[in-house]
Amino acid sequence: MEMLNHNLYLFLTAAECRSFTAAAEKLHISQPAVSKAVKTLEQELSVTLFVRDKREGLTLTRTGRELLRTGHELTLAENKLHQRLSLERQTLAGQVRVACLPGLTAMVLAQVLASFSAKYPQVMVDLIEGDGQKVRQSVSSCQADFGLLTEPFGTLDQETLFIDKFTVLALRDPKAPADLVQPSPAVNIKLSSERFVIPAELYPPFAEKVRQAGRSQPACIQIHNILNALSLVQSGLRRAIGLRHINLPSAQEGLIFLPTDPELNCAIGVICRDFKELPPASQALLTMIRTFFARFQQLA
Repeated sequence: MEMLNHNLYLFLTAAECRSFTAAAEKLHISQPAVSKAVKTLEQELSVTLFVRDKREGLTLTRTGRELLRTGHELTLAENKLHQRLSLERQTLAGQVRVACLPGLTAMVLAQVLASFSAKYPQVMVDLIEGDGQKVRQSVSSCQADFGLLTEPFGTLDQETLFIDKFTVLALRDPKAPADLVQPSPAVNIKLSSERFVIPAELYPPFAEKVRQAGRSQPACIQIHNILNALSLVQSGLRRAIGLRHINLPSAQEGLIFLPTDPELNCAIGVICRDFKELPPASQALLTMIRTFFARFQQLA
């Protein structure tokens, strides 16, 4: 079911990719076809949508930005109509667009989507990954139906799903007996002078929590891949800061979790423009995510 003008659809893809070539690769068509479609749309509307620069790529004009948002709103309306019509046929089909922090994609959505896809095989799920700012922007601009992220949630509709704690992942003392069970010493964030590694997506909420606690910001190395952080910890070069239950995988052999001093909580939640207006497939996926966190809360 396609209601959008084909040229408008190609424009939206080019705007999101900021490149005709990247848009063509994503859509599996030729680059000239994308370029021609955008040029035709500009001629039909008598406007300039992109500033073209060989070095900077494509940059949207003011009119282009307005059309991009309108296009996303039309895409959302088309998708919502498609899903509601599919329900009339006793099935659920369409597209769900989720903006998410990479760490939550790996630790949450990877598990939820397996069950969701099995139950709703005709629903396609698109993910937009990025930091908290990108998640909030994707939802507010109608690129995503809803977003999964850590606080701050911004001014959109929001719901807290789980309260986690920041923790320090460290190398276990090799001299300590493997079966020794004793309270782990807390890491004083204020007094520590070491440079912790931290997933880049968690640095903003961590820095804000430390500030709220009246502590000086510790030195941190921001890393985009959690596996790289784990490698640094396993090698004994660094200790990592993450979320105890969600962001960091269960401590592997030889690694331990240490609490922070002061204790720093971090809320994980979902945001959208209006929960009541979510399309049916988005509501179904969100229900599964809520169930995941409810069960997780019992095990934490």
